[in-house]
Amino acid sequence: MRDTTCSKADVAGEWAYTETGTVIPATGAVPFAAVARYTLDAKGDLSGTATSSSDGNLANVTLKGTGTVNADCTGTLTVGVYASGTLVRTATFSIVYVDKAREGRAIVTSLVLASGATVPAVLTANAKKLFPELPHER
Repeated sequence: MRDTTCSKADVAGEWAYTETGTVIPATGAVPFAAVARYTLDAKGDLSGTATSSSDGNLANVTLKGTGTVNADCTGTLTVGVYASGTLVRTATFSIVYVDKAREGRAIVTSLVLASGATVPAVLTANAKKLFPELPHER
């Protein structure tokens, strides 16, 4: 019988993702897009870098956070976004891992600014492992 469950070890590795959608601050909806590379280890610690565009304004940021995974291949990523070492926002993603945990599909379920203000957003992300052939992969 084939294994159809996921674990932290399965999703651990180096990932790349694109994120697109709309952020809706009090001043009105603006388009958002990002491309990122991050590492998620078997303990659930996440770190990486991203380049984003919010209403055409580019930013290079660092990412620090945590990830969880359930046996049914669903999970959560909580990612702090930092500019020059200062927290800008925290995004929480609901993610589903597919293709033997080599890819992920996600939606942002919470976007909170460093001030504590929640910002409505409609953002989705597609992630793919950079090196799925490593020995710890299925």
